[in-house]
Amino acid sequence: RRRRRGPPRASALVVLPVRRAAWGIDEGAAMTRSARQAGDPALARIERVVSRIREVYGRKAIAVDLERDASPDVTDSSVFGPPFLPDGEEIPRDWRGEQLTLLAQVNLTQLPANSVFPPAGILQVWLEYTEDDGAYGMGDPDFSPTAQKIFRVRFFPDGGTSLASRPRAEVEALYHPDCSQPPIEIDHWDDVTALRPGFRIIHDAPSPAGYDFEPLFVRTWNTCFPDEPLARAADLNVMPYDDYMRDIRGMLDASGHRLGGYPGFTQQDPRLREDGGTDFDQLLLQLGSIADAPLCWGDCGVGVFLIPSENLSRADFSRVFYTWDCG
Repeated sequence: RRRRRGPPRASALVVLPVRRAAWGIDEGAAMTRSARQAGDPALARIERVVSRIREVYGRKAIAVDLERDASPDVTDSSVFGPPFLPDGEEIPRDWRGEQLTLLAQVNLTQLPANSVFPPAGILQVWLEYTEDDGAYGMGDPDFSPTAQKIFRVRFFPDGGTSLASRPRAEVEALYHPDCSQPPIEIDHWDDVTALRPGFRIIHDAPSPAGYDFEPLFVRTWNTCFPDEPLARAADLNVMPYDDYMRDIRGMLDASGHRLGGYPGFTQQDPRLREDGGTDFDQLLLQLGSIADAPLCWGDCGVGVFLIPSENLSRADFSRVFYTWDCG
């Protein structure tokens, strides 16, 4: 297996080293032990606040469970499968004219009933991931998280119903991208060409990795406990090794694969680094890294595609924010 690289340093992602106490004890472990002591009143209060956040700010989302698939059809939902390609449509290309690779395709008729996505159509997410780039598009000199030059989101409103695709054999003859370094490696799986998604409705909650989570948490805490107000989440930490944000992240785990809901990041929320980045308030697609399948973004990271809620509500996929990061 190739050694995977993380996002390019130009993306301004910061990896924080694990600090160690002078006597050699991992402070992260000490923090966890301190925060999780039996009967810890602060932890009980945090659980109440997190429950309130789920209740007030939770969203319906669609969890994605991936399995091996030996022969997906061009109209099927898939990850790294063959694309739905109607007559007259071409494989999307990057700014240099090279074919992009289909990362994920969702046949919306295969989703459980929901109010997040249109009831029918084919949604596709295409991405550049070549060995020359080395960072799933983010190593490209012309990378922009919103310009759709090295990625593309396409939507066929009637896909799989009144709009027909070319046959799979014809599509495969036309489809020959350079995918020499994808986040998905299936070449060592016998007779497996893609991953098949299964879908289920979940109740998603805001992620602690979001840029707006701390003020939301503080506001909710102060509503629940007006006699013990916080100015910031760090005020919860009163002992030397307290780190209650670690516990909050555990209660609101944003890892895994999802359609809709809130995004999860392994590092800093990148939306604040882009003009208009906070407009992208709705998760479109998230694919994480999993140990029992060949899906890994760099060092166990996550790939995220975001969209403004108003765009998603009218099935307008012209504005999408793409990023990935890893630890």
